[in-house]
Amino acid sequence: MITDRARWRDAGLLAAAFLLIGLVVYGRSLGNAFVEWDDHLLITANPIVTDPSWAMLWRAFTTYDPELYIPLTFVSYQLTTLAAGVQPWAFHFGNLLLHVINALLVAWTAFLLLPKSSSRFPIPAFVVGLLFLLHPLHTEAVAWASARKDVLSVLFSLASTVAFLQYRSTQRTAFYAASLGLFLAALLSKVTPLLLPAVYLLIDWMHRRPITRRTLAEIAPFVLASVVFFAVAVWGKEGGGALLTDKLLLGAKATVFYLGKLVIPTGLSVLYPYTKPIGILTPDLLLSLAAIVTMTIALVILGARNAVRWPLAAWAAYLLLLAPTFGTVAKGHNELLDAYFASDRYAYLPSVAAFLAAGGGIALLERWKRSIGVAAFVVIACGFAVLAYRQSLVWRDTETLFRHTARHYPNAYVAHTNLGVILVRRGDVNGGLEEFRKALEIREDATTLYNVGQILRAQGKRQLAMIAFARALRASPLETDAAVALATMLREDGKIPEARQIIREALENVPGHEELLRLQSEIMPAG
Repeated sequence: MITDRARWRDAGLLAAAFLLIGLVVYGRSLGNAFVEWDDHLLITANPIVTDPSWAMLWRAFTTYDPELYIPLTFVSYQLTTLAAGVQPWAFHFGNLLLHVINALLVAWTAFLLLPKSSSRFPIPAFVVGLLFLLHPLHTEAVAWASARKDVLSVLFSLASTVAFLQYRSTQRTAFYAASLGLFLAALLSKVTPLLLPAVYLLIDWMHRRPITRRTLAEIAPFVLASVVFFAVAVWGKEGGGALLTDKLLLGAKATVFYLGKLVIPTGLSVLYPYTKPIGILTPDLLLSLAAIVTMTIALVILGARNAVRWPLAAWAAYLLLLAPTFGTVAKGHNELLDAYFASDRYAYLPSVAAFLAAGGGIALLERWKRSIGVAAFVVIACGFAVLAYRQSLVWRDTETLFRHTARHYPNAYVAHTNLGVILVRRGDVNGGLEEFRKALEIREDATTLYNVGQILRAQGKRQLAMIAFARALRASPLETDAAVALATMLREDGKIPEARQIIREALENVPGHEELLRLQSEIMPAG
């Protein structure tokens, strides 16, 4: 008989082992810099983070980031600042520590859900937790300081799930209250796990518990919280974004894409641009939909014939946990060249369902093929560790990050634009212009054109600069920097009516813009 003391000792050893493995794989990435990809917006130039105080704590709970409501994420950033200052290593270490805890929670969840073995050490649960810890697809969530909201939200989601499973087995009210409180904390970190209550119902269905009025009453507070936080999330979003059909089609592609990357995690990137027409007849989108439908039908048939529910439950949980990310599709101004169908961190929580399914398979194999299964796992784990280590160094700095992206996805115009800015800042103007040229070949992007105009203006090529600024405004009337620059140059050339027209049109799109209003007041006739 295993004593409680032995269980706690084993848990402590497992936690120490996971932390050590995490440090071996990700330790070098603790020296990574902040990257100019939201880190500036969320951390280094954000007074909520850089100046932790009671006033900033209140502001964390009363503002967006600018689109997401993530107050507990801001609080975690504030704690990091208080502990070590605004140092990159501290924010990276915080993410790594949360990731290690998440891996332990995944192992705990697997232990509670998967069939128990006769051995003292729960091999399937250990395998599931370690795969989660080492998988390269999770590197973005660990190595990117701005992904704190993802790892923190998942931590509370997993802890809520563990508490809910404990409630189901003990019926102790304390576990139910803890599960609900932790779920609220997850939503306060990031709204992504809002469909977790449906997963709890799936778990009941998988365990053949009847869905009674009491069951629904227990789930109701979770659903209410999801509805409230969904409304808060919608309120914070700017613009309409892509069409619903576009989101669903690209979401289908992402669903299959993540499964592929879970099996073969190579070619990972911070950006995954989609440059084909988005429609039901586009071959890869149609194939993705067909694959999802086929998988669903096959698992339904499997469950009906063999009375095995866990594969279908795991598949449905994967889809439910991934579905909230479908609304993040970005759509640009040049047809569909500015659509992105995936982001590695969006698979962070859904991957738990996939790993649990793998753990279920391991639990079945354990009885008669344990040695083969363990050997295969060791090989896979070592391969994942090497790939995760390499991928973590892609986040070393902004230039390394976007050179990697441009190499793997040349159609990612944002990568070329960001590289151009870096090169110009370094003094390599020609190199910067070349990157801007590559970006403009992909899309007539307003920001890129503004950057080109600024270079031409500095070189004294005024006419070419004004043409670039005008093109930027045609590409996006919201490009206020280009409007200010063009109006200023027209004013300098004595073309006051043209300058007034540019300002007037810009203010129609961005009312109240301070610099435009100042410029307007300077050139408008008295009275």
